[in-house]
Amino acid sequence: MHFDYDHKATPEELVKARNHEAITTGTVEGFEQGRDIYAIEGDPYPEKRIVMRVKVEDSIKDRGLVKDGYVYVDLDQGGVYHDGTPRTSLEDFRKAIPSGTRVILFLFKEQRAAFRIDGEKNGLPEGARLAAADPQGIIFDTGNQLVGGQEDLDTQWKSINRIDVVAERVRNALKGN
Repeated sequence: MHFDYDHKATPEELVKARNHEAITTGTVEGFEQGRDIYAIEGDPYPEKRIVMRVKVEDSIKDRGLVKDGYVYVDLDQGGVYHDGTPRTSLEDFRKAIPSGTRVILFLFKEQRAAFRIDGEKNGLPEGARLAAADPQGIIFDTGNQLVGGQEDLDTQWKSINRIDVVAERVRNALKGN
């Protein structure tokens, strides 16, 4: 999801500031080739996207993004070479984020508009909806620390070392609303 945002210093601030469609914990199961997005007419190279498939362990909040126990998260694949080949392959993602990696996700429904989108359902099973992550909304658990998937973690986030702690703080913040 592309938007300007104010960085939130804590999990509580994040959930109170934005109305996420889903907040889940789970494990990464894999990556599939996603859509090709042409932002403007005559664009010679598409923006390449991938889909991260996550098996949901705990659905803290869900308004229809969890399908059969999974969420499907749209991610930027990075730049492309002049021949249109992605600079970052699916295998590169699979090596960097191996199957079984725990993650907490703060998600919105993907609603990207563009001149043309090819392969809109790539990487999605029948009936599943594509999710877009909040800029601070992908946090991986490396076993001894949390790592931001799109933004570096700082401030009070760094003092948290387990996804289960983030999930509990989020759950308590949502009860307080």
